[in-house]
Amino acid sequence: MKPAKAGYSLFEVLLAFAIMAMILSVLLPRQTDMLTRLRNIEDRALALDYAMSRLDMLSIVAPLLPSATTDTYRTWTVTENIESTLIAGSDLTALHVEVTVQDQRGTMLATAQMQVIPDEQP
Repeated sequence: MKPAKAGYSLFEVLLAFAIMAMILSVLLPRQTDMLTRLRNIEDRALALDYAMSRLDMLSIVAPLLPSATTDTYRTWTVTENIESTLIAGSDLTALHVEVTVQDQRGTMLATAQMQVIPDEQP
């Protein structure tokens, strides 16, 4: 009797490659989808951080007055909207400040808001 040869036959190797190809064809599209979602989450987190920072800087740079401005940061459109509203049941006015960040497709990435009652009232 002859001893069996060590190693794999060509058929076994091809079968192993076929199985690996099927597994990778299922995993790789899921991986790219997951990476795309991760990138979107990172963009939204950065946009929210930028909107909050911009909101904090507004009253430091100049006195708050009712206005609406739009500019860009990265590839985003940043809108600052300051509206004056009368507080119900009093003669005080409050400023509603909102900063929104949209991507180049117009999708809302983040929004930050606050109410401010100015020190000097008319």
